[in-house]
Amino acid sequence: MTTSDDLRRQLEQAATTSAPFRDVLELREQLAAALLAEDRPLEAIEELELALRMRILDDDPDDPGLLNIQGMLGRALTEARRYDEAVAVLTQSVRDRTRVFGPDAHLTLVARGNLLRALGRSGKVRAALVMADELIADRLRVLGDDHPSTFDARGHRAQLLDLDGRPEQAVVELESLLADRIRVLGEEHPVVLSTRHNLATIRGRCRRIDDHDARWELEQNYAAVAAALGSDHPDAFTALGVLAEYLMSSGEWAEALPILDRIIAGRTSVLGSDAAPTLTSRRMRCMALAAVGELAQAINEAGDVVGDARRALGPANYETLLANLKLVDLLMNLVDSDPLASEDVHSWLESELVRVTRADVSNLDRNNQVRLRIEELRDAAAW
Repeated sequence: MTTSDDLRRQLEQAATTSAPFRDVLELREQLAAALLAEDRPLEAIEELELALRMRILDDDPDDPGLLNIQGMLGRALTEARRYDEAVAVLTQSVRDRTRVFGPDAHLTLVARGNLLRALGRSGKVRAALVMADELIADRLRVLGDDHPSTFDARGHRAQLLDLDGRPEQAVVELESLLADRIRVLGEEHPVVLSTRHNLATIRGRCRRIDDHDARWELEQNYAAVAAALGSDHPDAFTALGVLAEYLMSSGEWAEALPILDRIIAGRTSVLGSDAAPTLTSRRMRCMALAAVGELAQAINEAGDVVGDARRALGPANYETLLANLKLVDLLMNLVDSDPLASEDVHSWLESELVRVTRADVSNLDRNNQVRLRIEELRDAAAW
């Protein structure tokens, strides 16, 4: 299997030997695809933006190769959690593919699926759910009940229900999807494993099963993913993260901490300390530290997370806002618990409050927790 490192070496060699323009472009696109497959979206974005500029200079705006790069860029931006940029690129991708290929073409339907995923992750879950219902209806009509793309759309809808705060409904839909995928693909298919992983993830957030069974299922889910894909695979880190999240929600903060340390070390090694998944795990660790009484350490680490997120993802990024809100909450806890907190702490809190209360969250769903919290802080500041 050709890795991104192999392709990067080939690309460098092609550049030094003045290879034909098309050969360099093809290698760059292959490199971007490999980086995306290796869960290195920030590096993929750099290559895709270069490839897109190269194609714009050389191709017709409706060239399929140009439209393919546009779609890949949207996916990479989504995986990098640069959601607003992803939505903009993928919205244009849907428009362009609809014009060039037609509304029922497979590539157009794929672009619509990518768009609703980015839209949901950006906090616009209700709009994404409407799009998911429309996409499922169209894929059923065009592709049929048992087509993999129809199954994919059903999986997207279940994940959106979870994001919308309805994990019980999501579990029901994923259980139905899992049964259908097993019927069509068999027990051992990788997509079936992925569906089991998603089901265990969301089931851990609801209380349809008791705590012991829920924890056991999440532990077994991690073991299955790690055995099938390797302990350093992104899905394995995600499965561990869900277990840590469950322990935190159950008040088992001390047990969650070593798991989070393991995830952070692994993600830092594979993805880098500034990658969005690593930043998410670091933010969760700050929450656990505060819960076990290490408030000062939690605040210092939260400040580092916010600074890194602003630099790597941008100040308006959804993940940056989540990290910023956590830092504000921790600083407020310190001020409330210590009447003699230094002027530096008060000044830090005030500056972070200014940042979050000035953030534009009007594009988020009205029931989105980030939007609600920021509006609450704005109301308190107005008093």
